[in-house]
Amino acid sequence: MGCDMNTDDLIAQLSGDARPVRRLAPPALRAALWLAGALAIMAALVAYHGIRPDLGAALAEPGGWLSLVSAAATGVAATFAAFHLAIPGTSRGWLLVPLPVALLWASGLGLGCYDEWLRQGPAGLELGEAYDCFQAIVLTSLLAGAPLLVMLRFGRLIRPVQTAAMGGLAVASLASAALELFHRGDARIMDVIWHVAAVTLIVALSSGSGAVAGRGALKASV
Repeated sequence: MGCDMNTDDLIAQLSGDARPVRRLAPPALRAALWLAGALAIMAALVAYHGIRPDLGAALAEPGGWLSLVSAAATGVAATFAAFHLAIPGTSRGWLLVPLPVALLWASGLGLGCYDEWLRQGPAGLELGEAYDCFQAIVLTSLLAGAPLLVMLRFGRLIRPVQTAAMGGLAVASLASAALELFHRGDARIMDVIWHVAAVTLIVALSSGSGAVAGRGALKASV
């Protein structure tokens, strides 16, 4: 059976029922919008708890300023990386954008941890109120992370796991920076351990949600 329809007619027929696609705003603009909302959440959290009375002394400790500033910078860098990775054709190099400031963040935490070990020794490993850090980072990350994942899914996720992992790193590091402003850690070594555990958990959960979203999108396209 022959086919009398030429290529132009076929294209016209297939595109006749196509709906117009709403173009996404530039990734940098969407990243800035989410950051504004996330920072508002963090500011409200700090305002609710109040600035810790020993903040000045804490920032003067070895690694104090470095830890706070690099945590916030990691969150900003990871946010822009996540929104760019959500766009098809974007370079994988965006995965490396948060790496320099994340290493500085780890260095600041490690320096503070080492200083505390020299002063307290094994006593710095006592649990104290350090578990509160874990809870605060996780809960704050979930609150700010939900709208982030929704915004990221507006793009055609080609790399859902990497994109979601960057999103998880963004919310967890920003939550950690906010926590530094109001939570007074009595055992810095355990604080570091719980900070790392909370960030790791959020990144893992985000990566898992990205994998699920990727499989769902793949099934829908088949």
